[in-house]
Amino acid sequence: MASNMATGVFERWLGRIETQLDDFKTNTPDYDSLKKEERIVGFRKFNTGESFQVAVLSEEQQAILDVQTRTVLFSEYDALKQAISRDGNTGFDASSYHQVQHLIDNATLIVREYDKKNETYRQQTTWVEGFNADGKRYLAIIHQTKTNDEVYLKSYRLDRASDEKLKSKGMVLFEKQSRE
Repeated sequence: MASNMATGVFERWLGRIETQLDDFKTNTPDYDSLKKEERIVGFRKFNTGESFQVAVLSEEQQAILDVQTRTVLFSEYDALKQAISRDGNTGFDASSYHQVQHLIDNATLIVREYDKKNETYRQQTTWVEGFNADGKRYLAIIHQTKTNDEVYLKSYRLDRASDEKLKSKGMVLFEKQSRE
């Protein structure tokens, strides 16, 4: 996995998306007055259907999620949305995604999200790692297809929510017990 990310292809892929975003902003009348969702919908028209492998689940994690694959993909569809969401954020760049595997390997909590409206568990899980020495930790939203044959990274970001708050959003699939 690390060698796959080290080739520079992933950074060039995200760099192309950033260039497309710059062009989209320049060529879209009244871009600044559009709502975020309108920007995302418009920008996603550039989606070519590509995806990039960003992590590999362990056999145990594969069983926990009950999926047929261990590969976690980051789709262009989601990368386009992330580009809009991160526009202007200088603290998060393509190299930040190199840490997704670390989060997957060191997850301290995995929660299957509950959809209150439809009263069912979603095909989506929230993964978090323990707090780092600087008080920061990352959160990843992982989505599995209805057929459980593909797994996608939907979001990857810094998180400040408490474990208890995250647990209240669904069913705990995994929780690393602290050693005290």
